[in-house]
Amino acid sequence: MAARRQRPGVDEKREREAAELRRLRSAFEAKLRATNTRAGVLALIAATPKPDAPGRSFHSNLAFLWQQWIVPAGADADELRLYRDLLRRLDAQGQLTFLKPGVLERIARELDEGIGTRA
Repeated sequence: MAARRQRPGVDEKREREAAELRRLRSAFEAKLRATNTRAGVLALIAATPKPDAPGRSFHSNLAFLWQQWIVPAGADADELRLYRDLLRRLDAQGQLTFLKPGVLERIARELDEGIGTRA
């Protein structure tokens, strides 16, 4: 059976899409690093791109973490570090007092464990 050849331009299209995804992730990370309030987190979540749009997964993972207080399975180690740092900033500013006792400690521990296993 002969090897199937790709159409001309397919590799270029994939590279453009990958570059766009890297750009979107970089922009999302910068916004997340600059976020120091609950309102800022909610604004990032509200800015979630439409379904199937590039970059949606970053916003979806943050929304899942924020709503469920469970480490999102789709997040890689770098993303988990961003979430851990965000929660530390918010906690230092008294922005997480709404959490039930023990939730912050549990999620911090689970984020650290996830960082270790997804590195």
